[in-house]
Amino acid sequence: MPYVQKDWTVVDIIGKPGVYEFDLLRDDWPWADVAAIHCVGMLSQFDYVDSIKIVNKCYSILRVGGIVWMSEPNRDIYPGCGRHSIYSQNSLGRIAELAGFHVSAVRDIAGVTGREHSESIPDVFVLRLVKPESHSE
Repeated sequence: MPYVQKDWTVVDIIGKPGVYEFDLLRDDWPWADVAAIHCVGMLSQFDYVDSIKIVNKCYSILRVGGIVWMSEPNRDIYPGCGRHSIYSQNSLGRIAELAGFHVSAVRDIAGVTGREHSESIPDVFVLRLVKPESHSE
């Protein structure tokens, strides 16, 4: 698996060598005080309601100042594309803001996803989500 660091826990619903078999929706998340989550092309595999649950769960397990790197196919480039849900940078950013994250766009898409992109119309977008010191509800 490229772009995986040796101290990462890699999860997937299907167990493979080096991958922790885990159902993000059904299993209890055993992690707490997590420094970073790397989430590339994953939320589009779930419907919108479940995606919101996952973003909220990411928020709950991160330490203050923890970061989620989130990348998804750009809805404006791939409308439909056979996925359960599709996002624009703004729509996913708003979901993350509602969960309590501070959100910023990332220019170095290849650095997070491992994929090159067109500068004029990126086919994916990357958001940097940070858990702030406090969350006003």
